[in-house]
Amino acid sequence: HRSALSEIRSSFPAHRTVCVANPKGGAGKTPAAMLLAEILATDRREASVAADLNPLRGTLGIRAGKQHPPYTIIDVLQNQERLRRPESPIGDLAGFLRRQESGALVLASSEHGGEMQSLTTEHCRDVRDLLMARYASLVFDTGNNEADATWQFATTAADVLLVPMRASRDHLWVAARMMDG
Repeated sequence: HRSALSEIRSSFPAHRTVCVANPKGGAGKTPAAMLLAEILATDRREASVAADLNPLRGTLGIRAGKQHPPYTIIDVLQNQERLRRPESPIGDLAGFLRRQESGALVLASSEHGGEMQSLTTEHCRDVRDLLMARYASLVFDTGNNEADATWQFATTAADVLLVPMRASRDHLWVAARMMDG
């Protein structure tokens, strides 16, 4: 246990982004993203953010232990000009994130049908850049659509790709096809 903690707490070369992806529903993407952010927050003692990039009603925000403030990625985008200013305090951005008991932060996706589907690669990049300017670790939770702009951004912008799956032929087959792509 001590060896594992020492490894987790060692210095990483730079900011890092982890993408949790598997196009198969029920693979455990959302719980894996939340748990990873919480492990980074508790064991590394740093603020980590789990951001939901599911293009259609992602559940990271509702599965998080704390659901307040009720802001989403859409609210961050609508306020990005103010949040980008060099004089903008860290608390301004933190006010859009749901702080969990572990210290991990959650940026929820919108629960309104079409809002997330309108996100472009540029929107995702803007959100990532805002978060990475203030926090060391970012974990993206994805949806199931490999063709969606949010999926494409998350999987290509990540330093690490985490592929959760169940021990079933369907989950393994879908994950293998994703890795081929």
